[in-house]
Amino acid sequence: MSNSRMYDVCIVGAGMWGATAARHASKQTGLKVCVVGPEEPTLQEFADSEVFGAHYDAGRIYTTVQGSDTIGRIRGLVSQRSIERFAEVEELSGISFHEECGFIFFGEVDAFYDSIPEGLSLETAVSIRGRYPYLDTGMDGPTAIFAKRNSGYLNARKYVQAQLLVARRQGCDIINAVVSLVTEDDQSVSGGMQVKTESGRCIMARKVLLCTGAFTPFKDLLPPGLQLDATVTSDITIRFELDDEDIKRLHDMPCLTSEFSKPSPRECYILPPIRYPDAKVYIKIGHGQFVDTTLDTHEEVRRWYIDEADAKVVDILKDIFHSVVQGVKPLSEIYYTCADLDTPTRLPYCDMVSPGLGVLVGGNSLGATMAEEMGRMGADMITGEANWNRDIPKEVFKARYTNK
Repeated sequence: MSNSRMYDVCIVGAGMWGATAARHASKQTGLKVCVVGPEEPTLQEFADSEVFGAHYDAGRIYTTVQGSDTIGRIRGLVSQRSIERFAEVEELSGISFHEECGFIFFGEVDAFYDSIPEGLSLETAVSIRGRYPYLDTGMDGPTAIFAKRNSGYLNARKYVQAQLLVARRQGCDIINAVVSLVTEDDQSVSGGMQVKTESGRCIMARKVLLCTGAFTPFKDLLPPGLQLDATVTSDITIRFELDDEDIKRLHDMPCLTSEFSKPSPRECYILPPIRYPDAKVYIKIGHGQFVDTTLDTHEEVRRWYIDEADAKVVDILKDIFHSVVQGVKPLSEIYYTCADLDTPTRLPYCDMVSPGLGVLVGGNSLGATMAEEMGRMGADMITGEANWNRDIPKEVFKARYTNK
C-alpha cells in the first residue's frame, strides 16, 4: 500500500528523541512532517513485539552534572539547554513530566572534576549524610558533588506524550507502525526517500531522520553496506516497592549516580520514590557499564527485553542499593530490562548520511537528559538549518562507520 502524499520530513522512531524532533520540525511553517513509530505494547502484546522503546518508564534522571572534560562539558551543555525548555513544553502541552529534586554525583569525584562549576557544591560523605540521614555514599569515596537546581527526574512516557501532542497540534502526522526499510526513491522524477513499514505501507518523503535507538543496526535503514560504529548494550534496573513509612522517610531524596576512573561493579544510578501507573511507589536502581552485556543481533535485543533479568546483576544491584540507601524494607521487587546504543565517541551521532538521510542516535545511556536539545538539533539539521549545532562543533556529533 502506497501513501501518495509526499512529506518534507519523515522522522523514524517516536521515542524521546524522535518525538522531540517531530515537535521542532513541525514548528516550521509550510513543512509537511510525519513521525513513524510503534505505540508502547500492552502486557499482552509485549512478548510478541519486535521493537521496543527506551521510554517505557516514569523515571529518568536529568542533570547538567556530566564531568569537566570535553565530553562532559558538551553533555552538560546539551543537557542544560534541554532542561531550560522543559517548562515551555509542559506549558504548550498541558502535561507535567519533570520533577526537580536535586542530584548527587559520588564515587571517584576527583577523576571527573578538576574544579567545581558554579551552582554545584563539593560535599563530603559526612555532609551528605547530614543532609539526607538515609544516604551513605562513603563506601564509594570521601566526597560527592551536590546539585540542588537543574537536576531531578522526568517521566519518560509523559515526556513523549507531551512532545507528540504538540507536534500533532502543529500538523505533524503520527503514524503507528514499525519501519523495516528506508531507501532512496529511484523511480520518482522528484527523487526523495521511501520509508516502508512492516505492514507494507510506503511513505514518501524528501528527507528522513532516523531516531531509532538500539534497533538501528537491525533494520534496513541505512544505505546498503553501511553500518554505524555503535554498540547495543544491556541495562537492568530494579524497582523496590515502598511502604508508607519509607515513602514519608525518603520524601526529599535526590537522584544519585556513581562513577569511577576504571570500570567498577559499584557504578550505579538511583532514583527517588516515584509513583508509577499501578499507583504504587517505587525507588529504582540501575547499573553502570561494568556489567553491560553486548547485544549483537535483533533477536538478542528482543529476548533481552522479554526474558528474565540476569540474577547475578540483580544481586549486585541489591547489594549496592542497600549500602547506599539505608533501611529500606521493600514490599516487592520488579526487574526491568532495556537496551542502549553506545558510540565510541561517547557522544550522540547527529549527522547526514546522504543528502536525504540523517541520523540522530546514540544516547550512551544519557538519552533522557539530552533529549530536548538533541531533538532540536536533529530537526534543524534535517530541515536544512546551517547553524543547527549552535556553538558546539559539528565534528563532535559526526557519525562513524565500521565499513566506510
